Amino acid sequence: MNATRRTVCATSFGAVAQNLVARSCRDGAIGVVGDVVERFSSGCYVRFGDELVAVGNVPRGPLHVVVDGAQRDLGSGRSVMLRAGGPPATIAETAIANALVIDLSRARLWAPSPPRGDELAALSASCSSLDVDALVASDLADVWDSACASIRAGDAQRAVEQLQGRGAGLTPTGDDVIAGLLLAGAWTRPDRIAEERRIELAGAVRTTSLSLSFLRWAAVGQSIEPVHRLVVAAASRDPERFAAATEAVAAIGGSSGRALLAGLAAGLTDVLAF
Repeated sequence: MNATRRTVCATSFGAVAQNLVARSCRDGAIGVVGDVVERFSSGCYVRFGDELVAVGNVPRGPLHVVVDGAQRDLGSGRSVMLRAGGPPATIAETAIANALVIDLSRARLWAPSPPRGDELAALSASCSSLDVDALVASDLADVWDSACASIRAGDAQRAVEQLQGRGAGLTPTGDDVIAGLLLAGAWTRPDRIAEERRIELAGAVRTTSLSLSFLRWAAVGQSIEPVHRLVVAAASRDPERFAAATEAVAAIGGSSGRALLAGLAAGLTDVLAF
């Protein structure tokens, strides 16, 4: 069995991996094993019970474990074990046969801080210059105007119903807009009551399990690192730096980054909706 086992070290991991490994340690295990369910160019998604984790040469984020080059070792149906360290001899061979073991012991936890008031003001001002309508893909054309009207009216529930599950991709375009709206709400209204409402909204979205994972974290103010870099770029008051950061987000996925930008900009304009 040792011939089929390889251990690699992660450089960064998010809150989902942290929680999974902590739970396994409390249960007396030294790691948690999941199955590869979807592959993409730089890594894969691994399911651990009800949770999904993106593994590979991926941006830092709440669902992400960054392991440069690990995607070469991941094939369809292969297992992955996340562990917090410890002697290899203590790992049950039966638990990791044919699995890639990812050691988190030397990796950094990625836990971004929410924007400060001045940073948020700078981001809102910078996002006001974005052409939100131009960012939205054609697969939302039939609902975009009505969804915007719902957002302006402060009807978050109606906006979610109009956007949820619409569009193509592993995370549908409409869900990416919702993620941006939730993120804007988390940054502008961090109070407990508003957060509980966002979590409830995110959990009720009818969509894919992957989208739900991203939406739940957006509801509490976390997204992938390029999105958080927008805050730093806006706070620098350097238009070229903000433009570059915006382009980096827009380049994510087929249309996911652009849709998230649209939702973020719309949410920062109508802060009471989410």
